[in-house]
Amino acid sequence: MNERYRRIQRIDSTQFGRIDIAEDQLSGQKCVIKTIYKSSGSIRIHQWRMEVRVLSEIHSKFTSKLLDVFEDDNSYSLVQTYIPGDNMNLWMQQSYRKRRKLRKKLMMEWMNAIQDVHKIGFLYIDIKPSNCIILDQHLFLIDFNSCIEIGQSQVVSASRENIESYLMDNRKKEIETDLLGITKMMKRLFPFHISFRFYPFFIRKKL
Repeated sequence: MNERYRRIQRIDSTQFGRIDIAEDQLSGQKCVIKTIYKSSGSIRIHQWRMEVRVLSEIHSKFTSKLLDVFEDDNSYSLVQTYIPGDNMNLWMQQSYRKRRKLRKKLMMEWMNAIQDVHKIGFLYIDIKPSNCIILDQHLFLIDFNSCIEIGQSQVVSASRENIESYLMDNRKKEIETDLLGITKMMKRLFPFHISFRFYPFFIRKKL
């Protein structure tokens, strides 16, 4: 492992890789390290590289930031900003029913984050609450390893809960693909009317 970073808490670990909260010993700041083992196979390594690519290109106040990338004999690792908030699933259980205005604000920030992915030529695809962090009444989008280029036909990876016919067919995937996923998720999360009118007109008119 890169000696600059000291792992202090493991968030997740599988046979394919691990995710840790770490300390940058140069800055003293906490960060998140996502590691994929070289033995994981081409699809998972592709997903890791896709996340590096998207994070290196996106400029958004609604997403995590890429800080570093390094490699050793057995693995590849990316380092990104640590966002010490609540996973949206947890936030939903605790407080989301109490604050209607805040729910609307978070919904708009979610839409803005997805739009920022679209601006650099990618679809987010893996739209689900666990890929959002709530911190100080703001929403941040994380986990970009299922992104694909706009116009690509094949979805390389997506959560099982989002495996729908519009994702798995062989047609080219356009911005409308993410809009369908957003609408499906928003209707589940927020008890008020959701429509494409929330999406910026200059994007919507292309659909």
